[in-house]
Amino acid sequence: MSEASELNRNLESRQSDKFYVNFLELEANYSNFLAAHLVSIDRPIINFEATEMFEKGRKSSYQTILRFDPIGLIFKDDVGGLVWNLLHSLAKKQNDHTSEPFELKIETLDNEHKVVDSYKLLRCNIQTLGKTPLSYSDSSESLIDCTIVFENLCFSEVC
Repeated sequence: MSEASELNRNLESRQSDKFYVNFLELEANYSNFLAAHLVSIDRPIINFEATEMFEKGRKSSYQTILRFDPIGLIFKDDVGGLVWNLLHSLAKKQNDHTSEPFELKIETLDNEHKVVDSYKLLRCNIQTLGKTPLSYSDSSESLIDCTIVFENLCFSEVC
C-alpha cells in the first residue's frame, strides 16, 4: 500500500465503538434489563495527583495518588418506567446502606463483534440520577442520565 493511500485510509472517520456492559453483583435479569436499555457510557478518566511527602520537617519526594472521575451512563426509559424505577431503587438501597456497591464489566467490541478491550469498574455507586426535560415540541425518547462513582479500575480477569 502506498503512503498516500495509507494516509487516505487513516482519514476515514472511525465508527463509534460497540460495547457490552454487565452489571455484576445484581441479579441476572436486572443486569440484562439495564444493559439492554443502556445507550451510551463514558470511558473512565484517571487523574494522577502528586502530593508532597514530608520526612522530618523537609520535603522528601512526591507520592502519586490515582483519582477516578465519575462516569456518565445514558439509558432509554421504557414505557412503564421500569428502568427509572430499577435505578432509583438501587440508588435508594445504596443510600440506606442496605445494598453493597456493584461492579460494571465493560467490553468494547470491533465490527466483527470480537472483544477488543475489557475492564471492570469496582465498588460502583450511583452518584446522580435524572431524566431528560419534558417537552411537547418533539417526540424524542425519554432518557435517563446516571452518574456512577467507582473506587478502582481493573484491566484483567483477576482483580
